[in-house]
Amino acid sequence: AEHIQHCSTLMKSQLDVDLSSGRGSLWLKSDYRSSDGVIFTARHRSDDHFSRLSHIAFSESADRFACVDEKGDVYTFQLRANRFSCIHSAKRTVSALIFVAGQDNHIALALSDHSICIISSDDGRLIDKMSSHRSTIVCLAPHPTSKFLVSCGSDATILWNLYPARRMRTVAADGRFSQAAFLHSGNTLLLLSRKQGISILHFPSLELRARLLPAERAPGQSLPTSPTLLHMAISHDGMFLFAATGDRRAYVWHLPSETMTAQLDLSCPLAAGAAGAAPPLQPVP
Repeated sequence: AEHIQHCSTLMKSQLDVDLSSGRGSLWLKSDYRSSDGVIFTARHRSDDHFSRLSHIAFSESADRFACVDEKGDVYTFQLRANRFSCIHSAKRTVSALIFVAGQDNHIALALSDHSICIISSDDGRLIDKMSSHRSTIVCLAPHPTSKFLVSCGSDATILWNLYPARRMRTVAADGRFSQAAFLHSGNTLLLLSRKQGISILHFPSLELRARLLPAERAPGQSLPTSPTLLHMAISHDGMFLFAATGDRRAYVWHLPSETMTAQLDLSCPLAAGAAGAAPPLQPVP
C-alpha cells in the first residue's frame, strides 16, 4: 500500500472511510457495489495529503481489524458496529503489527526502538512492553494459546512468554530468519530463512525436526542450487505450506509428510517485502 490501503472484509457493499475524521467515528455502508471489485477503502488524509497506511491485521473472530500509519497511530475497525477509532499513538515507526492469538482485544506492536508493546485494541492502553532486540524487528508470530510470541529481528529470533511478559530464550542468535509461524496445534514452529529454506521445529523443545529447501539444477551447472525464499504462507487447515521466491517461482509442501507436492510458475514476481508493507502471501479461508 502506498497512499491508500485496500482491505477485504466480509461486508458485501463498498465502504469508503476517512481515517482523519476523528475518534470513534461511524461509517456508512454504500448501497452499491464497486465496479472494480474493491469492498473496503480506508483513507487517511492529513494536511491535504494522504498518509501511508500499513500492517493490516485481522482478529481471530474477524469482527475487527487494525492498521497503523506512518506516524505510528494505530486504528481499529469494529466491523459489526461500523465504527473505527485511533486507539494508540506509538509516536515512532511500527515495523510489525498482529493480534495476539486467542486475545481479540490484545495487539502486539514492534517499534523502531526495537521493543515490543502489547496494547488493548479496545482503548489503546499499554498492557506490557518487552525489550531484548538490538535491531529492527521484522516479524511477530503469536502462539495459538496466546501464551507465547516469537519475534524475528535482523539481530536474533527470540521466544517470549506473554504472561508474564519476559524473554524466554533465543531461538537463533543471528538474523537469518525473516518470518515465523506456528501451526494451529501449537506444537510446531516454522521459520523462514532466505538462504537456508524453511526450518520445522518442535515446540516447546525447539528441536529441529526437518528443513525444507528446494534444490534446482541450473542450465550448465552440474550441482543443484537452492533458490532464495522470500515469503511463506500456511493453509488454514495446516496441511500445506506455500513458499515463493522473488523470480516467479513458488513451491508447495505437504506438511504432515514434509514432501514437496508442486512447483509453480507465478504470473509475476512477488514483492521483496519492504519494511512497512503488508505480507504479499496470505492464506485464503
